[in-house]
Amino acid sequence: MVGQDLTGVRVLDAFSGSGILAFEAWSRGAEVVAVERDPRAFAALRDHATALGADVRLVRGDLRKRLEGLGAFGLVFADPPYAEDPAVWLEVLAPACTGRIWFETAKATRVPDRCATLVREASRSFGDTTIHTYRAEGA
Repeated sequence: MVGQDLTGVRVLDAFSGSGILAFEAWSRGAEVVAVERDPRAFAALRDHATALGADVRLVRGDLRKRLEGLGAFGLVFADPPYAEDPAVWLEVLAPACTGRIWFETAKATRVPDRCATLVREASRSFGDTTIHTYRAEGA
């Protein structure tokens, strides 16, 4: 859905977990930053990057504290904890997004149509999960 060639696109995998989205984007030519706060998940992320020989920047810590200084991203993957307010995370991510955010929630979760500089373009459900696509204004 995001295309085969991501050459030259800066990608943020905001809640990276095992890094599957980060490594997929990297394999398609993107410059990738993967952020993960859970120590065990971060260790797995680091091990996967090493095993793949992936040139992905790995950042351990809370996204709210680590996002500043990472620069702007044309594509952001965000799968925050489902129990947390999506509007809070969209506000955090908006300043770093110059293109689109793919934002995952539980199917029953309500998300805003607009948040900060972001406008929701579409939502698509897959089982109990929904992927919301937001576009940065002007992108």
